[in-house]
Parts: sequence; C-alpha cells; structure tokens
Amino acid sequence: MHNHAKYLDKDIDALPTENYETINAHTSCTAIAFNSHGDTLATGGADKCVKIWSIKDMKKEYAVLKTKSHPVSGVAFSLDNELLM
Repeated sequence: MHNHAKYLDKDIDALPTENYETINAHTSCTAIAFNSHGDTLATGGADKCVKIWSIKDMKKEYAVLKTKSHPVSGVAFSLDNELLM
C-alpha cells in the first residue's frame, strides 16, 4: 500500500488561484473531464446533456449529446481519446 499522506504537507502555491475561463455549460454541471492531450473538455449536467468544448475557444461548445433518460453523472475519455464514456 502506498503512503500518500507524505504529499499532504507539500506547498500548494503552484495551484491556480484565479479563474482563467468561465463557461456556461449547464444549469447544474455534474461531471467534467479533459482528454489526455488537455485540449478538449467534456461536461455533463442535470440537463441530460454532454457538451464537448475545445480549450482553444471556450465560448461555444462544438458538440452536444443529449440523453433521454437520466442526468449525466460522469464523463470520461478513453486513453486513446477515441471514445467518450
């Protein structure tokens, strides 16, 4: 078993302290994932939609996938970035 507690005392000043971009993704955003390249963002929400965003232009999503049944509770990209789950 790994002892992750040793990382808790690390200085966290390197973490961002301000917003760089704000997007109006959903009325209630319940899931978020970046692809492995870090250039694509997927968000999911209580509105039963998954939205795909390009990090280069966060003003408007470039794809919207709608579900018919339940709010989105999780999103993830496959390791090869070919699939969104």
